[in-house]
Amino acid sequence: MNNRGWITWTMSWLGVMIAVVTLTFLLYTVYKYIGCINASDSANQAAENLAAAVVKTYAGPVGTYGTYTLPSKIEGHAYSLEIVNNGSKKGVLVKVQETRCGVSMGGAPFNAGLYEFPKELKNATEENITLFLENTPNGVSIGRKSVCAGCIQVENVSYDSNYLNEYVRLNNSCETQYDLTGWTMKNQNGQSYAFPRYILHSESWVWIFTRNGTDKGSLLHWCRQEEGCASVWNDGDTLELEDVMNNTCILYKYK
Repeated sequence: MNNRGWITWTMSWLGVMIAVVTLTFLLYTVYKYIGCINASDSANQAAENLAAAVVKTYAGPVGTYGTYTLPSKIEGHAYSLEIVNNGSKKGVLVKVQETRCGVSMGGAPFNAGLYEFPKELKNATEENITLFLENTPNGVSIGRKSVCAGCIQVENVSYDSNYLNEYVRLNNSCETQYDLTGWTMKNQNGQSYAFPRYILHSESWVWIFTRNGTDKGSLLHWCRQEEGCASVWNDGDTLELEDVMNNTCILYKYK
């Protein structure tokens, strides 16, 4: 092959290689772009779904509550999800981790009053998190649903204008025992009771009396002073039980 033929062959080969590299780059760019769009669209959808649940709760009467389960992953990726409540800026912000664009973001605004909510709703895990949403006099309260939900149940609430007759009875229907030490039980007015050191065993009950008394066995007492005890539970009240991480185990509205 003479020099001219060699140069022509080399240029042709280079041209083919440049074309292949260019085409590969274009295909990769399109592939990455589509992945980013899909992740962002899914992030937007996740944000819109939660925002809609918050708005629906807020639109109901005070005392309206429900649950909302977050997806375990978005487009196969871990993500973080936050509630934004900065003045006039209210909404849901979603960040999908380790996508083809690094972090893909989505969000949805809403016009609803907020009262209490966790700053970080979803960590980078594969676990689903179920949230409790409740419309309170101060706005929507958002809390995590505890792993005990469905196991510890309200067996009975005896409310009375005479606090001596009031009590709450909780039942653990599961095989797992729960350490209630440091857990809190409160009514919709924010009055709260902190559990002393106590283990609620499987298939067992615990009574929490409003009146003053000495805790013994499964009988606990809300009021811990000789005088000044008063009724806690009212007709149409809501009982909330939270674990030590402020996750909601029970959100129980009674009549």
